[in-house]
Amino acid sequence: MIINLHGFASNGNGLKSQAIHDLFGKCFSPNLPVSPKETVEMLEERIYKSVELGGKNISIIGTSMGGFYAKYLIGKMDLKGLIINPVIEPSITMKRRLGVNTFHKTGDTFDWTEKHIEELQLLEIEAESFEYLKSSTKVILGTQDTVINIANTKKYFEERYFKVHEYESDHRFTSKFKEVIHEFSDFLLTGNIC
Repeated sequence: MIINLHGFASNGNGLKSQAIHDLFGKCFSPNLPVSPKETVEMLEERIYKSVELGGKNISIIGTSMGGFYAKYLIGKMDLKGLIINPVIEPSITMKRRLGVNTFHKTGDTFDWTEKHIEELQLLEIEAESFEYLKSSTKVILGTQDTVINIANTKKYFEERYFKVHEYESDHRFTSKFKEVIHEFSDFLLTGNIC
């Protein structure tokens, strides 16, 4: 099973999920709850249920905020995946989004609150305690990203001995996403660690 995790204020029915579906035949690409705690709980439940039903090859692809969630789940559940332009310190980075925000596709609004920031802080602390199998995580960065600080993100992962793969692309990886998932398709489909 391939799980696709979207970024902040996005949704699971975008071009990335379609590209994954086109390459792999299917993917689980949910609309993530606003609450970080609820997001992680929902994804853990889905992954455990898949394993109970015989799922053996579970991989995660996460972009931006979804990249943070992917990193968390990879570490906690011994999964593997691609982390694309991830937010690395969301409890700090996402403070600038406090207040009313708008979902990109629907135009609906939602409140991003201090409670959400606190939930992120707890997830960050927990994620730093995980033992990551470095071969199970591929960090993908777009050198033209203007949303996250690429230099800081690269340094963060390299200091933790992750191999970083760089591509000339923007934050959403619009022009390179299909190329990247195709390049890492064997990794995503084989040798599950779960």
